[in-house]
Amino acid sequence: MLCVVEFSVWLKLKTRIMILKGVVMNVSNEEAQASLAAIKNTMVRTRKAVAATYSSPLLILWGLLWVGAYSATHFYVEYASWIFGVMVVIGLVGSFPVWLQVKRRLPVREPAEEKLNWRMGGLWCLLFIYISVWLNLLHPANGMQINAFIVTAVMFAYIVIGLWFAAYFMVWLGLAVTATTLVGFFLLASYYCLWMAVTAGGLLLGTGLYLRIRWCNYGRA
Repeated sequence: MLCVVEFSVWLKLKTRIMILKGVVMNVSNEEAQASLAAIKNTMVRTRKAVAATYSSPLLILWGLLWVGAYSATHFYVEYASWIFGVMVVIGLVGSFPVWLQVKRRLPVREPAEEKLNWRMGGLWCLLFIYISVWLNLLHPANGMQINAFIVTAVMFAYIVIGLWFAAYFMVWLGLAVTATTLVGFFLLASYYCLWMAVTAGGLLLGTGLYLRIRWCNYGRA
């Protein structure tokens, strides 16, 4: 959803840049460069403000859910499937109001945004369908393998989306969670769930809080 909003803002700002370039012959080179720099600065600020407004609540929500689910699973591993099932339901229900808020507060509405919105939703649906297919083909030996596979697959999607839309905080978040998952899987198997609660859940939660605290006022500056 963040990517949909950023695409909307990008369209508007790109139009402004093209208009400015069209009249550049009527102003000095210094004035034109200053105006272009101001617009690019606005794009950066807008991207950060959008990330804080729309991504941070989701990251905070899912970070808290990961911390809770992994912590509970460490102590009640026999109920792991129920714990993560409840986590997913709570996460989806909690994410829906955020999605509605984004729909109401999109700064610019264009047909391309709606298409991108549906495509992003389709991407995530297809990802989890393929995860189910891969799990049935690979037959992981235990729950830890299943969990590590799902987490790294989701983080791969984070990285691809982050690269595609230049949302680089998603790239770094995806790489960091992938790294901590591998460390927990190969080196700390006995404490895998506690490790994931602190590191993976903590990274989601910490990134969400960072975006909220440090980036929330960029759009107002």
